[in-house]
Amino acid sequence: MSGVAVASHLSCAIAFCIVSAILACHRPTRSQFSILITSSTLTAVWAMLEVLFVTNILPFYALVRISEVVCDALWFVTLIQLLKLTQRGNKKRWFFSPVFIAFMGIILLGLLLGAFVAEPAWKNVSPHALAKYNYIGYVIFAVLNLALVEQLYRGTVPERRWGIKLLCVGIGLMFCYDFYMYAHAVLFNSMSQSIWEVRGAICATIAPLIGLSALRHHKWQAEILPSRALLFRSTAFISCGVYLLIMALIGYLLREWGGSWGKGLQITFFSGSLIVLSMMLSSGKVRASLKHFISKNFFKLRYDYREEWIKFSTLLSTDDDKQLPSRVIKALADMVESPKGMLFEWEEKQGYLLKECWNTPFPNKDMVIQTGAFTEFLQQSKRAIELPSRFNADNRLLTLPQAIWQINWAWLLVPLIHGSKLHAFVILAHPRIAFFNLNWEVLDLLSMAGRQAAICLVQEKNAQALAIARQFEGVNKLSAFVMHDLKNVYSQLKIIQSNRVKHGNNPAFVNSVYQTVEHTADKIDRLLLQMHNRQENIITKDVEVAASLQKIIQLTSHRQPVPKLDWQIPLKEIAIKGDDDKFINVICHLVENAQQATPVDGEIKIVVYLKEEQLVISIQDTGCGMDPEFIHLSLYRPFVTTKGEKGMGIGVYEAREYLHAVGGTLHVETVKGQGSIFKLAFPLATYYKQQVVA
Repeated sequence: MSGVAVASHLSCAIAFCIVSAILACHRPTRSQFSILITSSTLTAVWAMLEVLFVTNILPFYALVRISEVVCDALWFVTLIQLLKLTQRGNKKRWFFSPVFIAFMGIILLGLLLGAFVAEPAWKNVSPHALAKYNYIGYVIFAVLNLALVEQLYRGTVPERRWGIKLLCVGIGLMFCYDFYMYAHAVLFNSMSQSIWEVRGAICATIAPLIGLSALRHHKWQAEILPSRALLFRSTAFISCGVYLLIMALIGYLLREWGGSWGKGLQITFFSGSLIVLSMMLSSGKVRASLKHFISKNFFKLRYDYREEWIKFSTLLSTDDDKQLPSRVIKALADMVESPKGMLFEWEEKQGYLLKECWNTPFPNKDMVIQTGAFTEFLQQSKRAIELPSRFNADNRLLTLPQAIWQINWAWLLVPLIHGSKLHAFVILAHPRIAFFNLNWEVLDLLSMAGRQAAICLVQEKNAQALAIARQFEGVNKLSAFVMHDLKNVYSQLKIIQSNRVKHGNNPAFVNSVYQTVEHTADKIDRLLLQMHNRQENIITKDVEVAASLQKIIQLTSHRQPVPKLDWQIPLKEIAIKGDDDKFINVICHLVENAQQATPVDGEIKIVVYLKEEQLVISIQDTGCGMDPEFIHLSLYRPFVTTKGEKGMGIGVYEAREYLHAVGGTLHVETVKGQGSIFKLAFPLATYYKQQVVA
């Protein structure tokens, strides 16, 4: 018999008896927290049974163990009751889940059976095999009670934690000590007598905290706000703990039954278990499934709208290396646990162009969706649409555009409405979790988020347009300096012209003329390197294509490889609408770009053919090609170039603007390392258009 154990547990029994009596005499506490009084009383009974057994008055130790199991279970129920009392708005409670109830039933049954074979710590005998497993059960019980304490405290609004903190500290300390005592027993395969002896004294110091907190109940009997993040972390913590306990149990069995291989098998198995746990914790699919499980079983609504809106706004406003369209896709994808997506944005005179891909590569050619019945339906519906092969709108079937058909992973189409206009739309892949319920809540959230994203995209587009306008202001200033230099050159040439008759035979004058001409040529070369010749006013007239292309080949034949003309039109000559000088300048620039990107032994072809009442000039090269991401993001933007200081980044932008001005289009196809194709479609002149139609 241990005097320390008797004094320790006797003090515990007295302390909890006093607390129970005080709470029972306090009417508000008695009426609302009877379960707390019962738990406190049973704790006193358990401590008294420990004293009676240690003093040899009680012969059955099983009765002591059974009282401890019932006491722990009652404290668990008490915490659940407190959570229920302060969470009236929640109908779904995880502790009422059939799976959890079955799990707790198994734990309690094992603890009750183990009570009949348990031996007291002070007898210092080897425990029964079932008692060893009971230690693990007590550890699990302690972890579950600590998880409930954490939810009770962390879920309480800060201004009301003053009333609840003593209760949480008291119960938490009690089960922390239980966890320490039984975890020590699991590790060393026996109960420590010294740890067990002072257990009663620890509980005695806890009793006043629980009593004071209960008397303060009017300070914390308010709505406790459940946190989804807290539930997620708690569930993950408990799951990891249960997983590790099960793995430890299996490892223990391997060591016991594995013979000479046992210890090695245990270490190998536990190491593999840790690897599996690490992979599960880092898996997006596992996290998504856990969030879905919590939302489905613990809450009436899938989303915490405050948290979702803060996360969405933060992601859109984050200033990082990712483009805004990429952040828009990610923000919408996170709401439905989608792993990838694409964004199509409206461009004037072109339609909806693919602007960004998130977690999926860009295609090797432009993807354009023209306005029509499909986009009109999106604009009118203003809601996300699940993508089947066909869908019904106003009693008529609408076929998905071919560009969307090519996206084999497409699942959900989210329109981004700005005002009353469809500014863009996002295509998302199937979610990471199976059986995702696309209900009204998800659709409303995506609709609201889509409108906010559209505002951000429009603002960024306007900001880019303003930035381009400011850059052109700089170009205009540069033009003023160029014109000033040209004026000086012109003045020098006029002086030479006026003095030619008077000093034409003077050798010094002739030498001066040569020097002036040489200086003028150098200055003009420098000016041409600084700025391309730009012609703002386009004179629309008929351009003879064959003659102009021959001239272009002559102008570009000084560089290798020399372009070859492939004329696939039955007519020897054909005309298009446009400006001859501008046409030659645009084609020359694209051919020169192809020559710079193509090795000397490569090939450049200018293919001319008719397509749907338009003349198409296809400039094809076998050069280095371009990155698809560069095409979609930077190729058509002015002042963005891959030539460094030698280029101004205006050529392709100028070509596209010219084509739009004359009613044509420009499309690019490329394969990195294999070459590029620039397809320029021009409207035919009226006379030739009539011939083609005829």
